Amino acid sequence: MNIDQAEGKWEQIKGGFKEIWSDLTDSDLGKMKGSMQEAVGYLQEKYGDTKEAIEEKINAWMQKNSKDEDNDEDGEDNNRRVS
Repeated sequence: MNIDQAEGKWEQIKGGFKEIWSDLTDSDLGKMKGSMQEAVGYLQEKYGDTKEAIEEKINAWMQKNSKDEDNDEDGEDNNRRVS
């Protein structure tokens, strides 16, 4: 998933933002207006990070969570190849 695709999963992403930036409030998230572009701009303003640094953190979180979704409940990787 990339940042553009993330807008379709805004509710999940909001939780990810709270994981990455634990001091974000619901008010902060509301100011992002459900838009990744708004979110990145807001986070730049709040934390003083570059756009690239923020996007890197978001992408890392999304990658981690997409891998978690690929695992079934018993922790097995559903994408493993059988040889």
